[in-house]
Amino acid sequence: MKMFSKVITVCLNPSLDVTVWIKELDFEEPCTAQREEIYPGGKGINVARVLTMLNVPVKAYCLAGQDNLEMLKTLLVQEQVAAELFPVKSAIRENMTLVLKDGRVLKINRAGPTLKLTDLDQIYHCIKQSINDDTILVFAGSLPPGIEKSVYRDFIMQFRRQNIRVVIDTGVFEWEDYQQIKPFMIKPNRVELEKIFHTVMPQKSDLEQAALKLAEDIQHVLVSLGKDGLLYAGNQQIKYISVPEVEMKSTVGAGDTTLAGFLAKLLEAYSLEQALCFAAAAGTASVCCDGTEIPKLSDIDQIQKQVQCITIS
Repeated sequence: MKMFSKVITVCLNPSLDVTVWIKELDFEEPCTAQREEIYPGGKGINVARVLTMLNVPVKAYCLAGQDNLEMLKTLLVQEQVAAELFPVKSAIRENMTLVLKDGRVLKINRAGPTLKLTDLDQIYHCIKQSINDDTILVFAGSLPPGIEKSVYRDFIMQFRRQNIRVVIDTGVFEWEDYQQIKPFMIKPNRVELEKIFHTVMPQKSDLEQAALKLAEDIQHVLVSLGKDGLLYAGNQQIKYISVPEVEMKSTVGAGDTTLAGFLAKLLEAYSLEQALCFAAAAGTASVCCDGTEIPKLSDIDQIQKQVQCITIS
């Protein structure tokens, strides 16, 4: 029996992710591109792309700059991702990733168009009409210029009601914000977890204590630890999910893939441990892909055989 019927992702600042491969950075002469790819981007869109690949009912709601909205729409159609794009003034930001021959990556994220409160109003009413009592509502990605943190927090809290599960994946909020929102789940990485509490966390025990503190108000706290896998806190428990060493091509979108993998298995009523192992495998498979390509399910399944989940408290 499925716990939820569908997922809606909300993306206020989508992007066109341009990945360019070059031999080396030359600060004297123009660098010649050896290869170039453009992907639909933004955390909310990436989560929807992965869920679509996993055959999970999902739709992305995005505020998108009208100047190049058609390009984003075309890319989403090519991947069969259901999306509602609400046009705003200016253009969708184009983020740049430079991949050097030696494997180093330079990532440049642009700010995006400046939004008005009326832009939030139009997306709010459409989402409100689309959600059911068994919907997972994912708010993911950076804030565009013009929208303050407090405005975004209040926007999210408008959707809180029984059986609506709010999931947040953004570096915007602090502990006090999460105490008010009380989401179903969050998925920070290590740096974002430190920002939530305004402190450096050099030891694993520091991460564990912070995650458990968040879990007092949040049912699922999933922390991305890169090559060290995942840290999970929930129901007064700490779990570590270890992953195999792989050849890394790009980390862009790996956290989004992890989140989507976890939600997909929750919707299919898998056990917590199974959902965590699949999520870790999905994120690991993602870093083996070029740019922000979506990993194949067969690759995720292969990696999952080498994933371990350990409960330490």
